[in-house]
This record gives sequence, C-alpha cells and structure tokens, in this order.
Amino acid sequence: MPTKTKKLIGFTEEQVALIDDLATRQGTTFTAIVSEAVNEYTSVRTNAMDQILDRLLVEHGDVIARLSRT
Repeated sequence: MPTKTKKLIGFTEEQVALIDDLATRQGTTFTAIVSEAVNEYTSVRTNAMDQILDRLLVEHGDVIARLSRT
C-alpha cells in the first residue's frame, strides 16, 4: 500500500511539522486544520468578490441594465 503524504499542496517539511503541532495542541488533525484554513480563505475571497459585484451594480447598474436589454 502506498504511503500517505502531506505534500499534495506543496507544504514544506517545516510547514507540515508546524501544522501537525498545531493540530496536536488543538486535539484535531492535519487535514482538519488545512480544511479550516482553506474554508476561511475561500470565504474571504467570496466576500471580496461579492463586494466588488455589489459596487459594480451600484455604480454601473444602469449600464448593465441597458446592455442586458440589447
């Protein structure tokens, strides 16, 4: 059976050790720590995109409405 590795995302050995240590201290797993970090990152990016889209709609809603009618 192949050995599992935590290098899929490209973590350095030092990063793997730090995440493993954090997971141990929090009573969780490496995968849970990384998953939580990814979820937080995507949430921040989604919120930023939503703000950009809201701003575009507020500032240029009339143009968007005209373009959608053509």
